[in-house]
Amino acid sequence: MDMDFTQLKSKILLSALKVVNDPRVMKVISHPKVMDALTKGLAIKDKIDATIRIWKEEE
Repeated sequence: MDMDFTQLKSKILLSALKVVNDPRVMKVISHPKVMDALTKGLAIKDKIDATIRIWKEEE
C-alpha cells in the first residue's frame, strides 16, 4: 500500500465532509439523539487515537 495512514485518514475525512454537507444528512445529524451518539463516538475515537499514538511512541 503506497498511501500512509495520514493520507488515508485525510481522504476519509474529506469524503465524510462531502456527505455531511448534504442538507438532508444535516437535518438527520442535527437531531438531538443522533448528535449525542456522534459525540460519544468521537470521544471513543479520540481515546483510540491517543492509544495508537502511545503505541507508536513506545516503538
